[in-house]
Amino acid sequence: MKALKMILGLALTLSLFSCGNVTEEITIKEDGSGTYHVEYDMIPMMKQMSFQMIKAFSALDTTKPAKSDEEIMAKVEEMIWAKFPEKIDSIIDYKEILPDSILNDKKKMAVIENANGFLRGGKEEGVLMSGMDYRFSNISELEAFFELMEKNNPEARKTQGLNLSGKTSAYTFKKRLISRTSKKSKSKGDEEEKTPEEKAKEEKMMEEMFGEGTFRTVINLPKEVESVKGTNVISQEGKKVVLEYSMMDIMNDKVSTDFEIIMKK
Repeated sequence: MKALKMILGLALTLSLFSCGNVTEEITIKEDGSGTYHVEYDMIPMMKQMSFQMIKAFSALDTTKPAKSDEEIMAKVEEMIWAKFPEKIDSIIDYKEILPDSILNDKKKMAVIENANGFLRGGKEEGVLMSGMDYRFSNISELEAFFELMEKNNPEARKTQGLNLSGKTSAYTFKKRLISRTSKKSKSKGDEEEKTPEEKAKEEKMMEEMFGEGTFRTVINLPKEVESVKGTNVISQEGKKVVLEYSMMDIMNDKVSTDFEIIMKK
């Protein structure tokens, strides 16, 4: 059990820095309560990281013949699935892995107590889905949850849900309207001008991390949709709206994740 909790803790941390395809799903009830769900497959990221490390070390070892990329990737997959031979379907309470500094803060715990992480999948399915579920009574609670995440881990917030490009986001939910608007967050790093070398290094790192990854937002509403305003709306049907963005476009602030949805009467 202790080992599983360690794996789950790692999975929850990695889920905040995913380089693959991320899906967030927001479900709103008529009274404003609802759930927030976010997940991604850990396997592509684990493969990429392991592949790059093994390839780099192999290049340094001149005593052995160089292995092809196909051979390295085959070894990587063997190593990864050796660690997860059985099917996993586990849920973990964040309170079991949080530091005392947060556990002893009643205000923070009031926000976190409705959040749970999960790890599901295995070799047979070929996926290892990591993510979290959060239950909220109103939109303000959901915003408070993200605000807490940002204050305790600013870097995680940048790749979690509503702040992929270092923005803060606000929701509005009233009568027939639900919307999300974002504005640029100010930080010490923003104030410091980066050199061309630093910018190039950062862009390369982002490309390696996010590559062709996508970020999908699914909104489930209490009533049928009448109209939608937003970038990259890929479907609008019944009570559901789906938007999808390039991860790199979000990270480079080339696309807006704002939306406005009007429901039918």
